[in-house]
Amino acid sequence: MRKYYLFKLNDLNIKINFKKIYLVLEELFYLNSNKFKYGTTIFNELCLPIKKEILIKNLPYNYHFNNELIIDNLENTIIEIRNICIVIETNRNFPEILKYIDKFESNLIVCDFINKDYFLLDEFIKLNFKLAI
Repeated sequence: MRKYYLFKLNDLNIKINFKKIYLVLEELFYLNSNKFKYGTTIFNELCLPIKKEILIKNLPYNYHFNNELIIDNLENTIIEIRNICIVIETNRNFPEILKYIDKFESNLIVCDFINKDYFLLDEFIKLNFKLAI
């Protein structure tokens, strides 16, 4: 099972080395809760809010809402679209939903903190999927 966190990078940070950005996000992910204010400040310098309503409206699946939780039974994938990130739990290395998300959000870095894996979604799609959906 993989757990991906998708963060929208601001335009200034898209040109920075992605490994450095990943390492900062990983540090924030494991940050002690008593340093929340510090973590929020750093996060806000790196990332922008997710267009939550646009994604929910345009993704081609039926959803069950429980506050912010969205469940997609296709591919055994669970998606939670938050204002600060998108969380995807899946049994696939690259779930189909990522191709749809890429159509509505740009500059997304995809992080799997458990497996120490990361990639820029736009570039990954361009390199691996030549055909449009």
